[in-house]
Amino acid sequence: MITEAVNTLRTIYTRDSGAFSNKAQLTISTEKLLNPDNIYLPIVLQAIDMNVATLVASNVKSSTDTDAIKTISQKLSLTWREELADQIVNIFVQAKFGSTTELNAQKPLVVSEENPSLPPLIPDEKVPAPQLNEIIYDKRIFTIENQVLIKFSNKQTRATIPKGVTAIAEKAFFNCHNLTSVTIPVGVVSIGKFAFAECSSLTEIIIPEGVTLIDDCAFAWCSGLKSVIIEKNGKSIGKSTFMECINLTSVTIHEGVTHINQGVFTWCDKLKNIFVPSTLKTIGESEVNVESGVITEGDIWNLLTQNL
Repeated sequence: MITEAVNTLRTIYTRDSGAFSNKAQLTISTEKLLNPDNIYLPIVLQAIDMNVATLVASNVKSSTDTDAIKTISQKLSLTWREELADQIVNIFVQAKFGSTTELNAQKPLVVSEENPSLPPLIPDEKVPAPQLNEIIYDKRIFTIENQVLIKFSNKQTRATIPKGVTAIAEKAFFNCHNLTSVTIPVGVVSIGKFAFAECSSLTEIIIPEGVTLIDDCAFAWCSGLKSVIIEKNGKSIGKSTFMECINLTSVTIHEGVTHINQGVFTWCDKLKNIFVPSTLKTIGESEVNVESGVITEGDIWNLLTQNL
């Protein structure tokens, strides 16, 4: 299975070395040439979508360029199991540079003499290929149950929430002072109470399209937070969601949000402007009728920022 994946990618690269830097083209070619029954097809396609092929094409200068290979693997291991990240990166490396390695699933693999420094791939039996609906992530970093992200390890400074997660649980990132950035994927529909509260090093947050609920105090006391963007098709923002984000200066709420609880931006003393959508119908108990645009004062501003 692995050999077939390497050989298919090698064929694509040999025909056109620029294909590894063209995500759309490489995806189409891989889907066309790689056997649809190959259990590695879904994970190879996910790796392409996460720019693994592009990174290998741009940064790995030879099969012995272990520093570049390690850097890409470490980046990938933020969301994937470490051994799986190593394995997938090496599939693309071997496809780029060619290899005579026999990828035998029955015994440990031996690296070819041609590429003596290239780390061996891990046999299929040791690292099962993920199923289509499986969430790929590093269990040392995330705790995920039934597509809900329960807990994040505070050892990391950056977090890329794995694709497939649909909800972020209450206090999942609570008090993660080391966290400087987080990427929330499309597909997440709710962010629980206090989910990111007291993440004091977080400077920016982008809530992706389709998050229908941002619950109470989800980002409260994020003292380093400066910018918030809530993409379209959200629905509700809970009480005190951004309370006491003392360095917050700019907020953009796109179309789709219909209800915001009163005092969402309480004690955000540096807040200068809020972009509100025309879909907004209620703030707390008050019905409102607004046109989309930037507000800096007035009744709507007071409802959103006044102390409760």
